[in-house]
Amino acid sequence: MKGKFDGNARVHIVEDYEAALPFLSDPRFIVPDLGGFLERLEQHGQAGSFRYLRLFVEHSPFFLEGAQHKTLRGIASQYFSHRALKRWEPFILDELQGIVDALDVPEFEVVSAVGARIFTRVAKPILGLAFIEDERFDVLVMGLQRLVEPMQSLSRLRRMNEELGWLLDKVASGVGSGHACADGVLPRLLADAQSPLSLEGRMALAVTLYAAMAPLAQTVANVILRLCERPTPSPFDADRFIEDIASHIHGAVAPHYVHRVALEDCRMGDLSIGRGDTVMIDIEQAVLLPAADSGTALRSFSFGHGAHYCLGAVMSKFIIAALIPRLLGRFGHLTLVRKELDINNHIANALGTLVVRGRA
Repeated sequence: MKGKFDGNARVHIVEDYEAALPFLSDPRFIVPDLGGFLERLEQHGQAGSFRYLRLFVEHSPFFLEGAQHKTLRGIASQYFSHRALKRWEPFILDELQGIVDALDVPEFEVVSAVGARIFTRVAKPILGLAFIEDERFDVLVMGLQRLVEPMQSLSRLRRMNEELGWLLDKVASGVGSGHACADGVLPRLLADAQSPLSLEGRMALAVTLYAAMAPLAQTVANVILRLCERPTPSPFDADRFIEDIASHIHGAVAPHYVHRVALEDCRMGDLSIGRGDTVMIDIEQAVLLPAADSGTALRSFSFGHGAHYCLGAVMSKFIIAALIPRLLGRFGHLTLVRKELDINNHIANALGTLVVRGRA
């Protein structure tokens, strides 16, 4: 899906796994430098201040390279490790079961009744942000994933700067009034006396990590759609599903692309790339499938690659592997009733609506 990027000579879409690897290891290609772009805009007085956007970009591993990226990953990774998952596992399983149990009718809308609830009832408490009971907060945070989209308009960047200021104020108000959660990522960040981050920086990091869970909610809906559209054994084989989890996730993963930007003019294979050009690796197409009976694993960029590999990959796989057997265990089989894509989302394979019917 190329959409708005069709015909743009400065955007190069790569659809081959082996051809994509050099872009992810060559130091001439970096993650999109949104922070540098905002700084240049401010220096030239073209758009006023982007204080909140810069604050969030400076505390988002997705937009950083080098020392700051390493520092933030080091801080954040401890909250999404296998050890951290073990600590949260009982809570996650209990919430997932509650989400499935709440589907008290044979026909239900997946995006709101399953995907959104994973975001707000599972991810949000883990991030320590459950004290903010405001639907607008969750909607705006989920929309932050669109910051990685190339070719943002100034008006959109200004609007996002205002929205980020509002988000930060909601977090700060709860922290300042003593209403913040006692557990989760945010309170642990705030309690870390050795943290190199400012108070605002710690709050921004917690919100950023919450936003990074949005693709999980979208991917869950996509996995359910795939199960509706493809024949599944009856009864549902949970062990086989878990065994093939990498394939299921790759076929349903929400992000369309892995983005990199060229620091200089260069030639990569058949592509002539200019300084500042964007390379977009098509996650769906750039995959290396295992040969039959080879014993090798599927290789893809579903969770990114290398230093920018997804921090939440372990937790995301666990949640999907735990949810789907519970869902199919209750309904036996799911039939598609209606689906609508989120046509305004150019960087993710996201559904706006997915209605399915279960059969017990």
